[in-house]
Amino acid sequence: MDNQNRELQRQEPNGLKIGEQKFISAKKSPKISEASEDQIAGALKYGMMKIGLREKNWPSDLEKMLLISHLVENFGHLTVEEIRLAFDWGIGGRTGAEMNCYENFSCLFLTGVMSKYEALERIVKIAENMPKGNEPPKLVELTEKEAEGYEEFMRSEFAKKLQRNGVKIPKF
Repeated sequence: MDNQNRELQRQEPNGLKIGEQKFISAKKSPKISEASEDQIAGALKYGMMKIGLREKNWPSDLEKMLLISHLVENFGHLTVEEIRLAFDWGIGGRTGAEMNCYENFSCLFLTGVMSKYEALERIVKIAENMPKGNEPPKLVELTEKEAEGYEEFMRSEFAKKLQRNGVKIPKF
């Protein structure tokens, strides 16, 4: 009986929201550039299912190879789990990405989803570098692409919603 009670006890929350936990967990998965084709293909299939792409419109094997190659070349620094997270957050409206592929899951569509996620992911990194207490701020150099992504994020509905709820987003 004692063991049964222990199993039923609630665990202490660690203070992180589910989305934050998923983000931290996703950062620990294998990088796209180091992952197997099967791992990447599984994440792509997850994305296709999440957006409701009908199976008859899923990419052919050749198209899938092209999508995987495109991910490795352009987003290899991200992780496989971040592909899934990009679709989850995109569907949830957090990234501002266009999530309707109009039954054509192409490199162009995938780039849109991943680029919007990447812009939000960079902002999370910037926030991690914000000073705590009396610490001096750490300087973060933004590339032109990052600056454009940041500007686009600041115009997004998600950023406006954060600001309306009292979240202060640093301006660069």
